[in-house]
Amino acid sequence: MSGNEMAHLPVQFLSPVSKLTEIDISRNKFQGLDERLVVRLEKVKVHLDDNPWACDLCHITPMLSRVNESTWVKDAVCSLPQNLKGRRFEGLTVSALGWCGTGLGYREEEGFAGLALTHNAQLGIIAAGAAVALLVITMAAVVAGLLYNRHHAAFYYTNEEKRLAEREKMYSEPEKKVSIATIDEITKDPELQVLAS
Repeated sequence: MSGNEMAHLPVQFLSPVSKLTEIDISRNKFQGLDERLVVRLEKVKVHLDDNPWACDLCHITPMLSRVNESTWVKDAVCSLPQNLKGRRFEGLTVSALGWCGTGLGYREEEGFAGLALTHNAQLGIIAAGAAVALLVITMAAVVAGLLYNRHHAAFYYTNEEKRLAEREKMYSEPEKKVSIATIDEITKDPELQVLAS
């Protein structure tokens, strides 16, 4: 399996080989190994040289937790980040490791395409920042529009309450009757004479 530019080795690949005693995964593109694979390889002689081990919390934590139990883990050497390049796993502690693929030590070099994490991470951060900024600007525009609309809203007074009172008063009084009288009738009836004058 040496020199195949492999970056991942599924533990299921080794399942059929129950009596595995030695495996050579050197000269590949491994940055770290899966927890289950590390456990499976504990009692096996493993050759790991010339792999671009990324010494950060995402890639080598499972290997580092077994550094005292597996001799092959001790011999692995960090390729990235730059501040840990050349250091053996045996002397590393979890506190010395940085977060996953961050910092200036991660850049594409020597054909390790999978280790160019900083550029992609920076693009992701820029995209996320732009999305947040767009969201904030949109929210500010909506709030400003609502405040403007509220400030310039027209209030129309129709005096409905006064009209209602007049309408109720008009229907509550007894209906007035109109009568027509001639001059002769007015002169004969004393009540109509009072009204005429």
